[in-house]
Amino acid sequence: MCTFVSDLTCQEAALRSSQSWLWLSQTARLFSPELRGRTLTFTMIWFLEATGYWGVTAYLPAYMSSRLGTHSRLSLFSVFIGEIPGIVLAMLLVERVMLGRIRTLRFFSAMTAASLLLFAAIPHHAAQAASIILCYFSMVPIYSILNTYTPEAFPTDLRSTALAWMNVVIEFPGLVTPFAGATLLSSSLPWLYPIVWAAVFLLQFSLTFNLKVETAGQSLQDIQGNTEEISRTYVDDVEDRQSSALSASC
Repeated sequence: MCTFVSDLTCQEAALRSSQSWLWLSQTARLFSPELRGRTLTFTMIWFLEATGYWGVTAYLPAYMSSRLGTHSRLSLFSVFIGEIPGIVLAMLLVERVMLGRIRTLRFFSAMTAASLLLFAAIPHHAAQAASIILCYFSMVPIYSILNTYTPEAFPTDLRSTALAWMNVVIEFPGLVTPFAGATLLSSSLPWLYPIVWAAVFLLQFSLTFNLKVETAGQSLQDIQGNTEEISRTYVDDVEDRQSSALSASC
């Protein structure tokens, strides 16, 4: 009985170890020569999206209150009245018969930057309020587009890992944007706040031209392309390593 329990515990420990190794290997494979460029491009686009979003959102009520003299409730109203129709439009545009994934991402990135530049250039309060609505109309749907497009651009066995990696990446801007936003808000230059975040989205827009895999309207086999054989080889290697680890531990 003791031997049976010991063997079972040994197998469970070996299985946990192999699962941990598998997760690390999956993450490392995102940066393999075949996928490194794609992974880094998506990583930077996601990072800039989170940076720009929290940079605009974290201090928007304080900014509108101090610069425009509006109530914070109006700020929240501006956010939601803009983002709902924006998400609906993005849902339509990402399909192949419309713009597709990449061009829709470019469209909303460019529109977000343009709305922030408009906010900085026009001093009239009504126009600035309209530009804030336009900003959220285009900025929030970028998350939806990325959540749709990112897993499609990677091989099937890496899709969940790729999306998990991007969700790790977007946590880091939260460590910086509160301090950056507070510094920009305290500046005597009223245009500096929107200009800086507009530059973030312009950089994101430029990075979208590194995206080469359009997935709209394509089947799974079409999207995977030449990575199919690489994926099969990788899975076979993982299974061999799991079996070896289990045998060596027990």
